[in-house]
Amino acid sequence: MHHLAIYNFNKFRVRSDEPVNQDFHDRNEVNFRAAEVSRGFIARSGYEGEEGPASWGPQVFPRFYIENEDGWAPSSLSLWRDLPSLFAFSYSGIHIQAMKNARD
Repeated sequence: MHHLAIYNFNKFRVRSDEPVNQDFHDRNEVNFRAAEVSRGFIARSGYEGEEGPASWGPQVFPRFYIENEDGWAPSSLSLWRDLPSLFAFSYSGIHIQAMKNARD
């Protein structure tokens, strides 16, 4: 049996604590909870030193990442049963609402 591991990464245009990013922060935990109850979701990695699930290892940033001097970027590592399950979560509910605002 195979599963799908997905590393989702984005970056803010400005520092994480800027007011323009507040909507993202307000939805972050709600998005995680929605994923955790979605059909096909298996598990997700947490972050070292933060509440929540255990970390699966050191967080690694893509080579295109440019530090905004706040040490923070939107990212997640999760494990899904299959691609249709991941798509069903990603393109519905609160997550699709967040994606609509991603460019802001």
